[in-house]
Formats: sequence, structure tokens, C-alpha cells
Amino acid sequence: MMPAVIQNPVSRNPYAAVADFSSTTCRTPRVSRSSSVLIALLVSASLLVAAYWMRLPPLAGAAFYLFFAVEYDLRTSRIPNWLNASGLLGALVLAFALGGGAAVGGAGLGAVIALLPALLLYRVGLLGAGDAKGIAVLGSLHGPLAVPGLYLWMLLAGALLSMGMLGVRGELGAFFRRWGRTLKVLLRSRRFVHARPEAGSAAAGGIPFALCMAFGSFAQWFWGSP
Repeated sequence: MMPAVIQNPVSRNPYAAVADFSSTTCRTPRVSRSSSVLIALLVSASLLVAAYWMRLPPLAGAAFYLFFAVEYDLRTSRIPNWLNASGLLGALVLAFALGGGAAVGGAGLGAVIALLPALLLYRVGLLGAGDAKGIAVLGSLHGPLAVPGLYLWMLLAGALLSMGMLGVRGELGAFFRRWGRTLKVLLRSRRFVHARPEAGSAAAGGIPFALCMAFGSFAQWFWGSP
């Protein structure tokens, strides 16, 4: 508590009244405990919002996009083009609002860098087209420097979710045998030939990758964002 300054304007010694602060009792108006807790909480929250202001709008944008992406993916096993196009446009508009043309360039670069590996994964059949475009949306929101970490978290989540689904269906053995054959072909002929799973299996049905995108996005924001 900071003491108030005490002055004695009629004294010949202007410091006589403040010679001994130890004997001066300085009090501020008292408030109830509930009011003090509320005020302290508001102050702390204000500081947190100020500290994270440049990260909070993109995080909110990612949450808004991922809400619809996860819902559509779980219900229809696809992420529609209109949602990805709207998400990318929204990310670019948000970047312009926060940082002008330079920020738009960074968001666009993030989208391109995120899209290139996604197209490769789509080419070999490990991602759907909507998933690949959705990753580009997240790349634009996170920025180019965060793309490697974003992929790390997404692929980790995808591996865990896949293993869990295969384990529940009793298909882990078939999964490892299939990828063992793929690895042998790759080592012998230096060609990647993806062995397709049996029709009707859990592996053939795939996983709702939007869930992995959501985990990767929020993990990157909270633990790996540069």
C-alpha cells in the first residue's frame, strides 16, 4: 500500500509533519471481500487480454472455423469447399485488419506452405481434399513459422486416433501387415505404393481428420506458437 503525502503548509519547517512516516497510519477505503476479488480478477483478466491481444483474434477465428469443420466432418465425412473458402477469406480479412498488407502476405504464405504437404498426403490417399484445404486455412491463421509444429501435432493426433479406432475394431494386425508390405516395396523399388485396406474396414473408412486439425491447432497455439 502506498502512503499518501502529508503536507503542513503553515509550518515553518515544511517537512516537520512528515518527519516520521512510521507513526503515520495510511488507510484506503475498505471494500468487501467479494468486491476485492472481483476487482482483482478484472485487473488480471485485462492484463491477460492485453498480453494476448495479437494472438486472441486468430485463435478465435480458428475456433469458429473448426466448429463447423468438425461438425461437418463428423456428420458427413467431408469438409465442404464453401467452408474452406470462407475460412481462408476470413483469415485474410482478419490479417489485414490486424496488420495491413504485410500481415495479409504472411497469412497467404502460411496457407501456401501448409497446403503443399497436404496435397502430397492427399495424392497418396492419406488425406481427403477437404482436409488438405482446411489445413491451408489453419496455416493462414497460424502463419508460416507455425506450420511445422501444426503438422507435428495434427499427425500425432491422427496416429493416436487411428490406432484407437483400429484397436477397438481389432484391425491393428492387418494395419501393420499392410504397411509392412508397403515398406518392403519402397525399399526394394524405391517407389511408394500404398496398399489399400479391405472394403468395410475401419481403415477404409478413415478418421474424422477435422478432430486432428482442431487438436493440432490448439496445441500449436498454447504450446508451440512462436
